[in-house]
Amino acid sequence: MATQLEGEYGRFPRYPWQAVEAPAEVLGRGRGAALPVGIEYWSWGAFFLNWIWALGNRTYVGLLALVGWAAAIDGPLLAQATGSGTAELGRILALAGPGLVVATSLVLGMKGRAWAWRHRRWDGVAHFQRAQRRWSVMGIAVAAVVGAGVFGVVATSGAGILRDLCSPRAPACAWIEPR
Repeated sequence: MATQLEGEYGRFPRYPWQAVEAPAEVLGRGRGAALPVGIEYWSWGAFFLNWIWALGNRTYVGLLALVGWAAAIDGPLLAQATGSGTAELGRILALAGPGLVVATSLVLGMKGRAWAWRHRRWDGVAHFQRAQRRWSVMGIAVAAVVGAGVFGVVATSGAGILRDLCSPRAPACAWIEPR
């Protein structure tokens, strides 16, 4: 159990990640601001919508995900460049970009709600919870749509590949219609 510290507003936990009940004038902005109970949970909105969520909640560390997306997209293009140094940089960016996106998404998912509480003005805990719930619903919806699209593309291209690989005489491929 963490030791308690006496302060002007009563007892506070020693560790900053522990939520406490505190007067409204203490809650909110600033690095050392106390967090009300119920703020520090996983944020699906921050996880799935990373840099978009970060802009909306003034948590600009989430823009590292945008840098990662740019590196993941531009890296393969640079890898195809003719200069050997540029191609090597492109390969590095193509590998590091997705890693940066995943790492930023995980950190935002874990710590994003606390950062959003501290970096933006809220009318109260209920207002904050409503806003974060909306972000989570949007994040899960976007992830579901993107996941369904990726599944559809993979499923349709996979069926075409199977059709091309299987001969009509193969018994394992009897269920595939010939072209």
